[in-house]
Amino acid sequence: MRSLKKTKNMAIPLVRSQTVSFVYLLLLYCLSFASHHVVIVVMDGARYSETMGDTSNVPNIAALARQGTALTNFRTFLPCPAHRLISETIPGHSRITTGTHQDLSNDGSMLPTSPSIFQYYRKEKRTDSSSCIVLCSKKKLDILANTSDPFWSGKYLPTVDCGSYGIRDDSITHALAIEYILRERPSLMLINYAGPDEMGHSGDWNGYIEKIKKTDDFIGEIWRAIQNDPILRNSTTLFITNDHGRHTHDFYSHGDDCEGCTHIMFIAIGPGIKINHSSAIPRELIDIAPTIGYIANFSIPGAEGKVMHEIFRNAPIVIDDIIKSPVFDKRVVFNNLPSGTLVECFSLSGKRSRPEHIVEQEGSSDLNRISVKNRATGIYLYRIRNR
Repeated sequence: MRSLKKTKNMAIPLVRSQTVSFVYLLLLYCLSFASHHVVIVVMDGARYSETMGDTSNVPNIAALARQGTALTNFRTFLPCPAHRLISETIPGHSRITTGTHQDLSNDGSMLPTSPSIFQYYRKEKRTDSSSCIVLCSKKKLDILANTSDPFWSGKYLPTVDCGSYGIRDDSITHALAIEYILRERPSLMLINYAGPDEMGHSGDWNGYIEKIKKTDDFIGEIWRAIQNDPILRNSTTLFITNDHGRHTHDFYSHGDDCEGCTHIMFIAIGPGIKINHSSAIPRELIDIAPTIGYIANFSIPGAEGKVMHEIFRNAPIVIDDIIKSPVFDKRVVFNNLPSGTLVECFSLSGKRSRPEHIVEQEGSSDLNRISVKNRATGIYLYRIRNR
């Protein structure tokens, strides 16, 4: 990073307001992760109202939320006119693993049209199949390992263990999860527990709640196993979520865009994750894949979702939407800046400028948009600092 001049405290990173590519080259990133392992646990088919909406059912998850970050407005999907959005098992899980909306049949007869995070990771990092694991109680979820994309089909596949047929007992899946985590120490792993969804479809309310509580116990045991391993302890990020909820007025089923079907939980805990934090920024399942790519430092070029920067302790300045205004408008717009970020403007000679700063809240106290408008045409340098 080149600097305009040295101060006692720091160098000044440069951002040129007239050239978008220059902004990308010179903007300072202020976060590096110690996380080399990401585990995603999916509690299949549980509504928010019976999980983080009633933490007496999920004491372990609630405790982990206090050690990490909870997103209170997390959704199966947000409105998207371009796609047929349904709250079902396979579309939900494929959103997690591809970062895209997948209009797939829920019977397991169709492969995702986009490569998975596991395939992208293995190709870029040049790892073997044991580095990525798909472990599910539902046999039909073995489709998450592959894609119908002809350039990726059958390549860079993860280890897959989804049972022989139908739905296997979650206790078997859980025992395998502990074994795989401690033996393989995978870089990426997805675990599906099917119990809540299975009991919900049976119409057994008490059984549905008991399966939620049992899955909560499993998740607590997974985190304890990670913390007891000297290698995984300080290098693993855990995501806890659902693939979908259940109908608001009928817990027997799911499938549409009602509040019960779409409002689900999301908890993150691990190195670099904010502690005892919650955010109401609207997020959805397709945001998980690019966030994992950001943590594990690999690219997911086809992802439609966005990195959930608000969960990170030292949030970076986002550069994907920096300049929204044309050059002749003499404005630079910095989007998704964490609270407490300071933007300063300098002329090429190093003299501090006094531009107009317009700070806007973006639906949350977490992120701001700062619009910088200079009074005269010219080349300006920006120093961007986060507390």
